[in-house]
Amino acid sequence: MAVWAFLPPEDQVERRLISDSLKAGKSRFGWSTEDANDLTRPENHWTDANKEQMFLLRVEEGDWIVHVNVPEHNQCMAARVTSTYGFDGGIRFPDGRTDFRHCFEVDTTELVEFGRRDPAVVPSVNLDPRRRFHRVKATYEFHRTLDNVKTGKTANLWPETDPTLDELTKLIHKYHRSKKLEAFLADVFRRVPGVEDVEEPGQRGGADYGTDLIVHYGPPPLPNVTLVVQVKSYEGLHKDTRAVEEIKTGIKRHDADAGMIVTTAEQIDKNVLEAIEAAEESLGVPIELLASRDVSRFIVRYAPDLLFQPPS
Repeated sequence: MAVWAFLPPEDQVERRLISDSLKAGKSRFGWSTEDANDLTRPENHWTDANKEQMFLLRVEEGDWIVHVNVPEHNQCMAARVTSTYGFDGGIRFPDGRTDFRHCFEVDTTELVEFGRRDPAVVPSVNLDPRRRFHRVKATYEFHRTLDNVKTGKTANLWPETDPTLDELTKLIHKYHRSKKLEAFLADVFRRVPGVEDVEEPGQRGGADYGTDLIVHYGPPPLPNVTLVVQVKSYEGLHKDTRAVEEIKTGIKRHDADAGMIVTTAEQIDKNVLEAIEAAEESLGVPIELLASRDVSRFIVRYAPDLLFQPPS
């Protein structure tokens, strides 16, 4: 079961029409104005116009789709998919054009609406869109979020709209550079429920083979899971794809179940996001990206007391 997040257009009318379509039983994705965009036809695969939409063929029945900023900014609509990819007549807009012909049937009885910054959203659920779509890797936490929304529970310890999160990440970068940041995050991971052990090969000296941290989950009844983590103390724009190559090396070397890149950079270049997606495809292993305010949110969630200890 996968969770997919779709980024909508900027136009408010179009967002409302997508919302109406969801309520009528269909999730839709844009950039599909012509019959030549129909991915049910093999002859249309991998053309320049369609290659970035090929991920839609990976969406399966039972997956979830979250439409971010629908029906309006900072709102979300999530629905469970009940069909594989389809291509239909789409939405006809007031100006006469037709778009959003890529579609999936959804279960309207399970449609959930919530605020993207709602306190019910578990911090590890990434609903900050960096491109037209992304995978929400924290699927267990995603379903906890839906349960929180339905029951009125609170998950967030710090409102995501608070600009302090961004400033906090900058301070973490300032006072925890390179190996210090690795050691600091190792201590944070040790506070995460379900973590049994954290290795720090990056602290031993010599080559770490793409692995700064090895996080082992699995005290019974949890399954044994190995996560390899690559840590980057950056500021500004993170555009270097070496971290992706390093995490690939780490996953292969340690036969890991998942990978994570943690960067204090404020923005992530498109090439890095595409490299992560390609690595996931080639390895068949999920790779999470924890960047910018995600870093401070993660620390506030699991080890807030460490923020107030002077760096060693």
